[in-house]
Amino acid sequence: MKKYDVKWLDTAKEDLKNVARYVYQYSPSLAKKLTQEIRKNADGLKERPRKYPEFERIPILRKMVVQKAVVLYFIHEDIGRVEIYHIACGGQDVDKVLGK
Repeated sequence: MKKYDVKWLDTAKEDLKNVARYVYQYSPSLAKKLTQEIRKNADGLKERPRKYPEFERIPILRKMVVQKAVVLYFIHEDIGRVEIYHIACGGQDVDKVLGK
């Protein structure tokens, strides 16, 4: 089975920090648990990048849901890499997160 590299784009790293800060206001322990779960699931993309469905609004992206967070990523088949693109949380407007 082919293994992929998982790369976090700067936008996704910043989104993860923002999600953690937001959740931390309500529950520090939940913020830690959520970020750990997002990282763990993202790490799992190394072996199963197609585990999650295509993002209906932008089919070249895939959508991984972790609790109330939506992680958008792209699979680069040609170079064997998965890029974590953006993360939205709860009621956030995904289009706004994507800059649309």
